[in-house]
Amino acid sequence: PRELLQEELAGILTNASATVLLFTHLLLRGVSPEEAVALRGSDVNTAAWTLHVASGHEDADSRTAARDIPLDSALHEVIVNTFKIIPAGDAQPLFGDANAKPVVLNDLTTELLYAAHDAGVDQPAEVTPDALRHTYAAFPARPGIRMPRLARRAGQRSAPRAPR
Repeated sequence: PRELLQEELAGILTNASATVLLFTHLLLRGVSPEEAVALRGSDVNTAAWTLHVASGHEDADSRTAARDIPLDSALHEVIVNTFKIIPAGDAQPLFGDANAKPVVLNDLTTELLYAAHDAGVDQPAEVTPDALRHTYAAFPARPGIRMPRLARRAGQRSAPRAPR
């Protein structure tokens, strides 16, 4: 996946629906797409400004560790004001429809594509959840962050090792 430019991200965030806005914010903080759609209102701690992400599988080769993600003001605003999450909130899916049915990951991915298209991103089909996670990982890698720390930040239990 390609790394998105700051201007592209700004355009996507400006043109995204509330649901895609939250999805994008989560991906840019290292939450996997599968972890994002599994989130519930009860995972949000508005008093401590954290989001608990349970452990899960990204693919056959990597596991993500359970972790608490700090909510900065932008993410807190989206969760509390747009989604009306209350402290010690409910067990409803964070990404749910009007009947509290969880949103399908493919639907969020399609909405993300629409937001990229509406933002005028060059080659919007390349704006995928993986591209957003790649962008998340690439920003701190530039100043020389060490790979084990980067892997922990992105939610992996250990950094991938090269075959010998």
